[in-house]
Amino acid sequence: MGCLIIFVIMVIAAGILLFAVYANSSHPKLPSFGVESASLNSLTLNNSRLSGEWNINLTFTNPNNGWNEASYDTISVSILYNNEHNNRSLLASSQLAPFSEKNDGTVLKQVQLKMDLHDADIEHSFSCGTVNFGIEMSTAVRFTGAFDFRKDYSLKVVCNPLTIRLSPGSSKWDLAQGLTCESTTC
Repeated sequence: MGCLIIFVIMVIAAGILLFAVYANSSHPKLPSFGVESASLNSLTLNNSRLSGEWNINLTFTNPNNGWNEASYDTISVSILYNNEHNNRSLLASSQLAPFSEKNDGTVLKQVQLKMDLHDADIEHSFSCGTVNFGIEMSTAVRFTGAFDFRKDYSLKVVCNPLTIRLSPGSSKWDLAQGLTCESTTC
């Protein structure tokens, strides 16, 4: 009789463990995104023409511990500017190659974007020494987990405001402070 009770307890414990593994892997948390650093180099403002090169370090964090790996499809990255009339202008865009990250991990990705715009309604903002931009990203992410579980999400990520300021004594513009981004499913 004692062996039967121990066997029943072990079966129940194994069932609870399997249910916990399944529940954890079937409902993954969405990844979080951030801007660790950003700089705008070789900035040129001539008449209404704006050119320069962005160097941005983005962080991608998979908050799922245990069994979920996150695989990102191609990531579209865009830099936007909102003028004082709240009109948005696309300044530059690029793509990051697909990649994967293990559970409970953070990956740092660098993206470089070149901008060369005519009729840029931004010159006044640069004269103040601090300018707010925004970064938008879109991607598909697939989580794989225990029991060959897969869950796909299409994500839109907004990082706003991306405040850059002129570094004292130089012509380089740098991120004023790191930024955590907001993500939504599409």
